[in-house]
Amino acid sequence: MKVWRDSNETTGCPFFGVHIYSDSSVVIRQLKCWKGYSGDHQKLLFGFYDHGHQDYPGWALRNYIAFLSLRWKIEKVQFLCYRERRGEPDLEKSLIGEASFAAPHGWDGSDYVPEIIGWEGEKAGDRKKEKILKPIDLDSLNPASQDEEKQVMHLKLMGWRHPSLVLNKLRSARCLVLGAGALGCEVSRLLMTWGVRKLTVVDGGCVAIPDIVKQSLYVDNDCGVPRATAIVPHLKERCPAVEVEGIQMEIPVPGNPVSKTKMSSVLDNCKRLQALVASSDVVFLLTDTWESRWFPTLLCANENKIAITAASGYDSYLVMRHGAGPGHNLSTEDALGHQRLGCCFCNDSTSFVNLVLNETVALPGLTSIASGKAVELFARILHHEEGDTCSRRYCWYGH
Repeated sequence: MKVWRDSNETTGCPFFGVHIYSDSSVVIRQLKCWKGYSGDHQKLLFGFYDHGHQDYPGWALRNYIAFLSLRWKIEKVQFLCYRERRGEPDLEKSLIGEASFAAPHGWDGSDYVPEIIGWEGEKAGDRKKEKILKPIDLDSLNPASQDEEKQVMHLKLMGWRHPSLVLNKLRSARCLVLGAGALGCEVSRLLMTWGVRKLTVVDGGCVAIPDIVKQSLYVDNDCGVPRATAIVPHLKERCPAVEVEGIQMEIPVPGNPVSKTKMSSVLDNCKRLQALVASSDVVFLLTDTWESRWFPTLLCANENKIAITAASGYDSYLVMRHGAGPGHNLSTEDALGHQRLGCCFCNDSTSFVNLVLNETVALPGLTSIASGKAVELFARILHHEEGDTCSRRYCWYGH
């Protein structure tokens, strides 16, 4: 048996014949050679590689017997369930048995396909007479799929506390992160922790030496590299299943002088940013300056997208969502007749400016708190039945 197992004849051939002669010698041959050697042996076992339960034959035996009965008209089959242990033959665990199977009426036709496990039958209303081989999904055996399953296990356990949690909503959400600094790194990482797998990160700066300790995703080798480029491999290392795109782009800021040579590039950035906002489900405004959040705020209102702003000061932080877009009639009420919420520029903009101005001098840990609240706010809005027009209680966090 060991010689047969190591030979090239077993490649892609899990079924074989075991010929036992009167002198107790055994010869193993391919199944296709059965008719040529059907009379020169004392006993014939139809063998197959079996990975089933140790006390019972595997499900493949049923298809095997049906094939022998249908094609070769064999009504009594003596079979061998061949098993191995760590790549070596394990004859103690292998099973030998006998089965009788009379072909039912109607199996005589050469083109008849019986109802056998592994074949997909006809569906109701389907006029196709032919049956196709049903594929077996082995994706669960893929190491990448197993890693992804382990990474979202904590979300499935959260479902016991929050039955309304829908992982597919989080997985399919398209998130646009504007800014890849301290807040951008934390928000991007936490979005993956919440099960988001589609990220786009936009930033126009480069990693500096002081950023290494403040911005959690960067290392020494990233110094001088654009943040939008450096953040992508670090996110992929933590979650290989994430689809992340880094875009190096300066966000247009009102009031900044633009030379004629740069006019075309600024207009291109405006069009590109508009396309990014339109193709996203939620936008996180995490840039370093207050002015750079103005144009994305207008785009989110125009496209009626979920917009979440986060900022941290020296000893305080702010997380808030913007109101839904005004629609075509520029109404101050949303689709449900409620008073629309304002944006970060409408609501106490003075304190917000002070927060952003002091963002570079913030107590360690505040950005992590603000980022966690921002992503939690996004998950709450995403699961709310009213979406971006939900109640004001899902509005902001602050300290």
